Amino acid sequence: MNNRIKYKTIFKIAVLTLLALVTFSVFMYNKPHKNIARSKPSLFLSTDVIVSDFENNESEANTKYLEKVIEVKGTIANIEQAAEQTIVTLATTESMGGVMCYLPHATNQYLEKLNVADVVKIKGVCTGYLMDVVLVKCVLIKDSNI
Repeated sequence: MNNRIKYKTIFKIAVLTLLALVTFSVFMYNKPHKNIARSKPSLFLSTDVIVSDFENNESEANTKYLEKVIEVKGTIANIEQAAEQTIVTLATTESMGGVMCYLPHATNQYLEKLNVADVVKIKGVCTGYLMDVVLVKCVLIKDSNI
């Protein structure tokens, strides 16, 4: 009899745990994406500062910038068109690296006005450093010179 109560208790705990996991999974799956255009940036930086931070100490820079909304100001070095987004590379004055900003076409109506050598402000989520610092889900800040 005692074993039977023990198994029922374990079964009830397992069912409740499974129910909690399913509820959490459904919540996370349906969680709305962060609206970058409406989000306030955590940091305001120049391209020189953020690239220098990653080149000098990548692990510390990851702690500081990774998955945070940041606003970067810099000069456009290159503009590439991809499937559903434009990739704008902002140059640095002190390094070979830069900041690659992935701007979705759907949320950026000013993209056709961009030119190489324009100074712009772009807000996005930092996803790390490869040869360049990478910002995704970017939006062009309206007070840029466009």
